Amino acid sequence: MKGMMDVNYSMDIKSLAQIDADPEKNPVLFRSGHYRFEYTSEERAKLRKYLLDGGMLILNTGLGSKPFYDCAVKELKEIMPEVNLQRLSADHPVFHSYYDVDRVRYRPGVYQAGYRGNEPWVDGLTVNCRVVALVSRWCMAVGWEENEDDSFQAYVSEDAQKLGVNLFAYATAQ
Repeated sequence: MKGMMDVNYSMDIKSLAQIDADPEKNPVLFRSGHYRFEYTSEERAKLRKYLLDGGMLILNTGLGSKPFYDCAVKELKEIMPEVNLQRLSADHPVFHSYYDVDRVRYRPGVYQAGYRGNEPWVDGLTVNCRVVALVSRWCMAVGWEENEDDSFQAYVSEDAQKLGVNLFAYATAQ
């Protein structure tokens, strides 16, 4: 994605305990997984402060993992109980912040899971007109790596890469 945007950014792999809650130091937090997870009340408070101070949290379902998705939805509701998590419509600025991605192509694994559609499935928490947290129902990360296994519940690589660029463009612009 660096090449697609012609920007230089870096990433660090850290545990939540190692992450500074200051969004200036960590503008985007990304978590991907396959399994159930649960944050502690202290971790939820840290993430809430981080989001309200300007950070963005992106949760990606590894290979479209339903257990991870369900936990991500539950945790976002715990972190911000006063905000409704809702699916972003195809005309949302997230899908147009760099590329126009109001329609996507999914791999056959998504359709084998029973989903029918061609709009991106991304749920978001919006605070003061800014999406502060996102969870993608279908995996984006395998497309970022250009892994082309059709059994994965994921976006086609080209569309996953465009979505990723849009997410980072949106997060850094906001």
